[in-house]
Amino acid sequence: MGNSNSSSDTEEDPRGDVNEDDDAYSDNELDAGTKEEVVSADLNNLFDPQTLRTLAAKIREEVPSNVTQQHHNAIVRWLCDRPETQETVTLAQFTDMLVSKGASKIEARRVFQEFDMDGSGVADITTILDAVQSYSSGSVQGEIGKSIRMLQACTLTPGFVDVYTGDKNPIHNHGERILKYLLRNRAESRSLPFPCLNGFNNTSSMRQSVLKSTFNHLKNSVAGGDTEEQELAEGEELRPITKCYSGIEVSTNTSDAYRLTNGDPNTFWQSDGTARSHWIRLRMKSNAVLKLLSINVASSDQSYMPELVTVSTGRNPRSLREIKEIRIPSNTVGEFVLLKNVKLHYPVVQINIKRCHSDGCDTRIHALKAVAYRVVKEPGVSVLDASATWYLQVLASLVGATLPQAPQLRTHIINHTRTALEHMPPLSLCPASSDRPQFLSRHVLRELDSFILEMSINEGNTQAEGLHLLLSLNLARGHVARLIQILKYFYEQPNISLKCASLLASALEAKNSCWEKLGSVVPMTVLGCHGGKENMTSLENVINHTSEGTKHVFYTEEGKTRTDLFFKCKDYVQFTKFRIKIPPGGKGPRRGLIFVYNHTGEFDYDEEVTKFSKYDNWHELTYKFSVNIRSAGVGGKSDNPVSYFHFDDDCDEMDVPVSWYPAGKTVLVKLFEPRQESASKLGLVSIKFFGFVRKLPNLEDDKMSLPTLNPEKQPNCTSLEIVQIVITFLVDLSLDQVKKKGKISRGDFLDFQGVDLETIWTLYKLFKDSDDAGWKTCSLKILKLLHGLTPVMIPLSDSAKVVSDEVFHYLCNVIDSTEIDKTSQTYLLSEQLIVDGASLFFPNKEMKRKKLFTMMNNVDNLTTAPSVALVFQSLCQFFSSVDPQGLLDLPKVPTQSFNVTSVLDVMKTLIVVASQEFTFTSVEESTNEQLTYLIQLTGSLQSSLLAWCSKLLNEEDEAMRKVAMDMTTQYACHVATRAVEVMETLISRTPAHLVKMSSTLQPPFLSSIVRQLVLILNFLSPKLDSKSHVMLLQSWKPLLVQLETIAVKIPDVFPKMSCDKWAESKTDDIILRTWELESNHNYENNSHISQTFCCPGATSFVVDFDPRSETERRYDYLEFTDGKGISRKFDQKVGNPKWPKQVVFSGPNLHFLFRSDGSNTEWGYKFLVTAKGTPDAPLSWPYDLELGLAKLFGGFCGLVLSSNPVVPKNSLQNVTDVDDSTDQEVLRSELWTSLFRGGYMVGKLQHSLSLKVATDESIHLLEFFTEIETNKSPLSIDFLKKCRQQRSNVGKVGGEDVDVAVVSVFLALLWHTQQLREDLERYLKNKGEMSVSEGIVQAYNTAESIRMSLVSQRQKVKANEGEMSLEEDPVSVCKKKAEFLLKFAGLTKVQLKADMRNKPSKLSLKKIGNKKNEMPLIRSEVYEKFPSFRLVMEFIQDLAWTTERVQQMLKERSQYASAVCEVYHFASEIIQILTEQHLFQITLVLFFQELFSHQDNFPLHYADGLEGCGLEKESTVRRAYYALIRKLTNTFQNNQDHAVDSQVIPAYRYIQACLLHLLDTQWKPYDLTFVSEIKLPELFMKIAKETVKMRNCTMGEEEEVEELRGYKLCMSWLEECTKGFSDWYKEKEDASKDQKKEIQMFVARFCDLLDVEINCDGCGNTLPGRRYRCLQCVDMDLCTTCFSGGVKPEGDHKDDHDIVHLVFKCNKCQGFIIGTRIHCDICEDFDLCLGCHSNQKFPAEHLESHAVTRIPPVRLKTLLTSDSLTQAYIHQHVWLLFTSLSLILGEIIRNDTSHVSSDSDYIRLSAQLQNQCITLCTDCLEKVPDDADDGSKHLLQEGTENLETRQEEAFAFHSQERIMGLLGAMIPLENKIPIQGVTYNFTTKDFLHLLYKVARGDRNHELNTQHLGMGLLGRLLTKSSTEVSDEAVLTVVPSKTSKPTAPSGQETVNYLFNFGASCLEKSGIEWLCSF
Repeated sequence: MGNSNSSSDTEEDPRGDVNEDDDAYSDNELDAGTKEEVVSADLNNLFDPQTLRTLAAKIREEVPSNVTQQHHNAIVRWLCDRPETQETVTLAQFTDMLVSKGASKIEARRVFQEFDMDGSGVADITTILDAVQSYSSGSVQGEIGKSIRMLQACTLTPGFVDVYTGDKNPIHNHGERILKYLLRNRAESRSLPFPCLNGFNNTSSMRQSVLKSTFNHLKNSVAGGDTEEQELAEGEELRPITKCYSGIEVSTNTSDAYRLTNGDPNTFWQSDGTARSHWIRLRMKSNAVLKLLSINVASSDQSYMPELVTVSTGRNPRSLREIKEIRIPSNTVGEFVLLKNVKLHYPVVQINIKRCHSDGCDTRIHALKAVAYRVVKEPGVSVLDASATWYLQVLASLVGATLPQAPQLRTHIINHTRTALEHMPPLSLCPASSDRPQFLSRHVLRELDSFILEMSINEGNTQAEGLHLLLSLNLARGHVARLIQILKYFYEQPNISLKCASLLASALEAKNSCWEKLGSVVPMTVLGCHGGKENMTSLENVINHTSEGTKHVFYTEEGKTRTDLFFKCKDYVQFTKFRIKIPPGGKGPRRGLIFVYNHTGEFDYDEEVTKFSKYDNWHELTYKFSVNIRSAGVGGKSDNPVSYFHFDDDCDEMDVPVSWYPAGKTVLVKLFEPRQESASKLGLVSIKFFGFVRKLPNLEDDKMSLPTLNPEKQPNCTSLEIVQIVITFLVDLSLDQVKKKGKISRGDFLDFQGVDLETIWTLYKLFKDSDDAGWKTCSLKILKLLHGLTPVMIPLSDSAKVVSDEVFHYLCNVIDSTEIDKTSQTYLLSEQLIVDGASLFFPNKEMKRKKLFTMMNNVDNLTTAPSVALVFQSLCQFFSSVDPQGLLDLPKVPTQSFNVTSVLDVMKTLIVVASQEFTFTSVEESTNEQLTYLIQLTGSLQSSLLAWCSKLLNEEDEAMRKVAMDMTTQYACHVATRAVEVMETLISRTPAHLVKMSSTLQPPFLSSIVRQLVLILNFLSPKLDSKSHVMLLQSWKPLLVQLETIAVKIPDVFPKMSCDKWAESKTDDIILRTWELESNHNYENNSHISQTFCCPGATSFVVDFDPRSETERRYDYLEFTDGKGISRKFDQKVGNPKWPKQVVFSGPNLHFLFRSDGSNTEWGYKFLVTAKGTPDAPLSWPYDLELGLAKLFGGFCGLVLSSNPVVPKNSLQNVTDVDDSTDQEVLRSELWTSLFRGGYMVGKLQHSLSLKVATDESIHLLEFFTEIETNKSPLSIDFLKKCRQQRSNVGKVGGEDVDVAVVSVFLALLWHTQQLREDLERYLKNKGEMSVSEGIVQAYNTAESIRMSLVSQRQKVKANEGEMSLEEDPVSVCKKKAEFLLKFAGLTKVQLKADMRNKPSKLSLKKIGNKKNEMPLIRSEVYEKFPSFRLVMEFIQDLAWTTERVQQMLKERSQYASAVCEVYHFASEIIQILTEQHLFQITLVLFFQELFSHQDNFPLHYADGLEGCGLEKESTVRRAYYALIRKLTNTFQNNQDHAVDSQVIPAYRYIQACLLHLLDTQWKPYDLTFVSEIKLPELFMKIAKETVKMRNCTMGEEEEVEELRGYKLCMSWLEECTKGFSDWYKEKEDASKDQKKEIQMFVARFCDLLDVEINCDGCGNTLPGRRYRCLQCVDMDLCTTCFSGGVKPEGDHKDDHDIVHLVFKCNKCQGFIIGTRIHCDICEDFDLCLGCHSNQKFPAEHLESHAVTRIPPVRLKTLLTSDSLTQAYIHQHVWLLFTSLSLILGEIIRNDTSHVSSDSDYIRLSAQLQNQCITLCTDCLEKVPDDADDGSKHLLQEGTENLETRQEEAFAFHSQERIMGLLGAMIPLENKIPIQGVTYNFTTKDFLHLLYKVARGDRNHELNTQHLGMGLLGRLLTKSSTEVSDEAVLTVVPSKTSKPTAPSGQETVNYLFNFGASCLEKSGIEWLCSF
């Protein structure tokens, strides 16, 4: 692409295109992937760990974008621009702002949820700013640490506000809001740590990544997809060109346009003009059709990066037409494709940059790539060809007529021709040659060949000189067919000797030159190097090096200045050259040798190094001498080096040629001394291997059999020698230069036109039948040539087919012969020809299909003859790799005539036959090789079929999606059925046989086909519907049952949690890969260097910076973006707070960018990137299949639960958040919870989920309604007459059909109003001998109110449309809707919200046609009295509601309900299947992990969206959900964590967390019976207690001298701070880390004296008193709740750090005591630090003579058994659930008592459950231990308590504050009257007694708890009687007086005054006032 800017648009020389073809496929182009890749449909590589990782590493997935990070500056700027008076922003405002910046609404709402703490739709501006500006990888949404901190920091959790202001400012729907906050911030299932599955999950991710890439390629190739190559007419060919444009023009800044094509992506063209006016214009060469057009962009350009780009084409710039619009994601880095596979030639192509990201003005484009092809036509003979041909023919005729008279003319012509041909070396006239004259077309060359042949024949004999000329000409042409014919001439004249040694040598040189051009990069892997695996990982980077502008440098160990590097390839490779790049400077190697050989057996590095050590002293002269000897044929060994290289000081990269073209699988590269003697190690940047993968054997033997050519000494060659060399020439080039039909190839060196099978076969028979051994050897080469030419020979004529059959039968006879040596070349070549010759021997597709099906139906006959098996292999291989879709005949777009059954029948046949392989393997205990090829074919066809289905599933056409969905489901169910049958046979085997089958004898059907299908279904699952999910669940479930049965037989193959195997997976991550990058020193100005590090399976990237790294401040920086989209920038110098020496990023990819401006530069950067992760999981195929099924089932279940047709995808959105569309209004309408709740009426209705319904009306009411409509009975006529008489001014407007419609509406109103049904029952019972009730009259009046509206609407329709159908008639529609309502059960009770009763619904304000003059006016008191009237009228009058629409929605809801019910049942069954001994199994964890990966779209309640599905289905769903919950809750109610095996604890915790996620539901009143049954409050409290962080208390070992030194230092600092703390603190900014730790500890101890506010590093709350401080971290404090809940703050803090509880203060210096504590045994509550005591600094009240106790320092450390982030998460999660449940129960009590009195059972049950919650809370307050301060008493007394008791005490102590807050929130408000005997009585003596004790601090309750206790007392004493209060006081402090006549309340008053005086005396007025 390095064209100069030229405006020339003239016709270019076609020869230039040929030259460009050579350049077009340079090595760099190949590396960049410009060529179309051939992707195999065989997915077996997914199960080989090494191959899988290699494939996954090649996939360049986009770095995920983080919306917050991406729009960071825009958010900050927008918030800062808000008016000062505005303190909050709403969801709508925030969403509109981000959408305007290019984000989607969904992304914007998700970002806002991170800041909207309580889900109210409003967020504080300060909160958002703080969160955005401190955004880091530790705060990523979905990280478990973030989730723990968010749950802990929930501002809705009851606390001080609820205690002190609960009566005045209650929080509406408090419990529900806490639940929604919990749902919004709970952890993602994959973020919960479970080390045992890390390896499998990483492997699964890589498999899905490779599968996705494979399917993308397969979808593009299926049935002539969009990327289908252009079909060519006869005589046409495609010729690729990369220099496809004659010039580039740009809109502005034309001087920098060259940067678009200079090959350096670090430079760029930048526009300089107004926005939206930038363009790049290409002037395309004549007949050049674009195949690929792309630009290179960088996300780091920010506002310069293009966002919206269009491509326009036309004949000239004035006639451009836009053909495509492209949006470029903001996270794109590198090449971005704009256009592919254009079908037409456009002279002008223009790229228009319409918009840049962040509304940038100018744009930057780093590179432009355009690849095109040209259709080269040969439509017959051109004028030029005709002229030349005419001239030659005339000349030939003239010469032919003259020769008899002048025979010497023949000699002259031959001599002149020889002289001309001497200047036309071999291949100089081939199509790819740039030296070929333009006029020498194929037609002219053909005529020249004919003329020379005519001159060569004299008297019927071919002269030797003529053969020489023919050979020279056709070698120059590269014409294969003519050369083969010439070989026959030489065979017929074996004694000819020609002077052509020089010509043949030139031919071999030309072949070698072609090889070097055609050789492509061969994938290699590292076999061994010095330094072990770590160095091998670094060396892998070297051979996979593809980046530009960065360096992946491999260095040897220090002091090692020579090394041996071994590489291998799995295939046999013929190498053509090597490309080596070394680092600049002295560390690059000076010289080296390269060896190619074949290594067999196990590789031993030291042994191989010793083997080749004899070459360590070789130099260039020695190497050249060895090559000369080898070339002369007098010496040489197989292990001689093939290349020698030498680097000069100014050379860093070179192509290393080979002295000959060796073939092998192993390459050794020896690197010798560095370029500078001072260097202590060697470096290597990259090495690439070029060559060809070979199938044919004995390549080296062929080269050895060639005659040695020496033109100078022996210019003549015999016929045999000529034939041998020419055949070798053709074989070597044809192997790699066969042009595939319909594909764009490189330039053609050989011309294959006219290649004829008959000629080749005739020549083969001649050579084979010869008596001369030399000619017989040539016959083998002819077979090789035939193999190479097979793709270009298609026998279409009858004679060609006859020859094809002859060749086929001959080869089969060779294979079937019992006398032939199977290791001979004849046998091996024949075998390879049959295998690769399907297109030759079966040219018709239908013939191939027929033959294959015939053989498949007779699989048992494949062993009758070896050739039969080979033919079967050939056909399988053809349809597997060459034409996978050919066997299925899949159309691009399925039509009505497309037969799904035929395709499925083919696949079913394959599956049946393939599964028979298992029987063979099981019986014979070996693998049937023929069936293995069928397995490969089945796998390929399976992949192709499902890739085709995947493509259709993405289409918008519903019919196409249904076809694909049905086909996928049917096929997968069939495979599952067959797999179950096969597995049933396997189960019957012995354990020893099963072990063998799971390891060495892997049955391909189960281990390959079935596992592949499981992976594909996992990939396709999001595109399938719920019905398909359920069908697949039921089909595949038996297979999982069978696998569990096998697991019982061979438990070692299915390792359980208690197995030692999983202990290895819990170790630290291993190093997967390393990179080392280094800039120039100093770096250059205007640098733009980017690199993406990708390592599949990497969980983290550790970046270690060189201490010397430094950049210019602010303007030059390094930026890293991790796998979560989080970016971090570094500038200035390593070691400052903003640029640490080591930084850890999230995997599995990391993008690096370095940018510098045009001014100052510094040293630059150097860093090492280390990818860490879990190793590949070595699992047996049965266990891998079981895990795959568990993952698949979990995904299916999660997708079903998240597919609710009613609930929005994000169920946490407020109703107002959702787009205000008619569909959403209909979905959210309350009609679903009322009219349509029970579905269609079937018999007698039963209890509903949400409504207490018990209908007892008989069918005679509906019969009476029918009589009313038809006027059949006098009773009905009289009834209707009475109704009408009660209405005045009844007009007969509209006619009879309007009357019928009004009556239908009237009947619907009666039917859905229980009171009116009862009135009608009485009327009918009295046989009409009574007046109708007022309610019935009002119902009729309401129905009559729509009459005028119906008439008006009908008139409008007629006026607009003239004739109208029944479907358009408003009257008919109204009647139909009213009658439709009679199909549903009549309403008995409608629960409407209070604010909905007196005003119309939201929907009624938006009805179509709802104008004032048309809308009937109904008095509000009627709707108030009969709420069902509004519901019925809303349905009938709102045009958005139609009966068809309701029926469709009812159907969807019914299907969803059935699917949900199946899923809940299935989950319960899975638990039963997978839990042999207990619930805590790896497979079950994986099932739940995948299920809850879709939890964000789960409904808030299991019954949400089920309205209308029918009461029976609702009940079934409820029972299924309850059964699942009951099964899980029973497990945890009956198990204690400390009683479970420690190895099982991770699974125990994980499933416990999943249970909590299942219980994250918005319980309804009708669920309370179940809640009570499973004892949910007790379960929550039990889980909360057992997940509290337990700490070991140990005595510190600090030296007394060190303590006194610290005391002295603190006292001196305290003295210095008296002059000003801020100034003193600023002076200490440059202190070392250890000094900073001491300074921060000083501040923490004396914060009260220094007036410094300490905040919790977990939740951010201010810490007024006691707290927990880390002794290892510089500055880390936690509050009690965070400490007990296991909250992990951001930073380097770990659980194994020592913690000190800052609770005791020194009574002298007033600092917290962190060391030895001196406790006075005489003074009350008196402690001194060791420093004050040793220096005898005592307060006045303490004397030196007092007895003291010396208490050593206490250190807290986490118990190893409870070190789990999951445990900490569960603790925070379960407390919020307990809190939410407690508050929701209170809301049910309060709401129901003020409205409906009939649901007293719900109220009673709610009160009972809330009483349990309160009791559980009060019990915890009673259990706060006396030793809660720091554990010192327990240590000194050596007390022993069981773990359960310690957990209860720890929970009670650490949770006391939030328990008090919860109690405060549950106390009824002042305006709510408690229900006697039902609700909890907070004013009892016992409860007040507890509060008095808490307020006094009798059991060492914390200060905040005491404050809360006093606050609750203040609220309750106003409500309780004075007698009860006095009794409670006396239980705490007995009365000192015995006056019985003391007034009521006196004891309480006395106690409060005495308590206040005590507080004042103890701590002063400030502490007292805090109460």
